[in-house]
Amino acid sequence: MDFAGLELSRGTLILSSNGKSRPSHVGERMSSGIIKMCDAGDYLGQGMTGGGIVASSCGTYAFRNMSGGWGVILGDAGSFIGVNNSGGKILVKGNAGERVGWLMRSGRITVLGDVGDYAGILAKGGLIRIRGGAGENAGWRAGGVRIEIGRR
Repeated sequence: MDFAGLELSRGTLILSSNGKSRPSHVGERMSSGIIKMCDAGDYLGQGMTGGGIVASSCGTYAFRNMSGGWGVILGDAGSFIGVNNSGGKILVKGNAGERVGWLMRSGRITVLGDVGDYAGILAKGGLIRIRGGAGENAGWRAGGVRIEIGRR
C-alpha cells in the first residue's frame, strides 16, 4: 500500500489496515480528491497541492512541502509535521512530535495536544496553534509566523 494515491487528482480512496505495516508516502503529490485511512506511515501527503487526507495516526514528515489542501490526524502524529509548507491546513487531534511547522512559510497547523521541542523554528509565515504545551525553543529564530501555545 506504499505510494497509494500517488498524484491523486480526483475521487475517493479508502484504505483499511492490514495490521502488519503502516503504508508510507500515501497521497504524495495529490492535487484533489480524498483519502481516508487508518494508521499512516511516514511522508503522508508529502507535496500536496489540494484535496484532503484523514488518518487515525501518522509517522514522521507528514504533510511536508504542502502548498494546498488539508489533512486531519485523529490521534497522534510523529515528528516534523508540516515542514517547509507554503499553504494548506493541518489538524492533529492528539499530540505531535518535535519540529512541527519547521521552515513553514504559509498555511495553518493546529495541534490539540502537546508538541515536542522546536515547534515553528525558522518559520517565516502562517499560523501554528498548539492547544496543549510545547517543548523547548518553540519559535526559535522565527519571524512573521504567529505561534499560539496553550490557549484552549
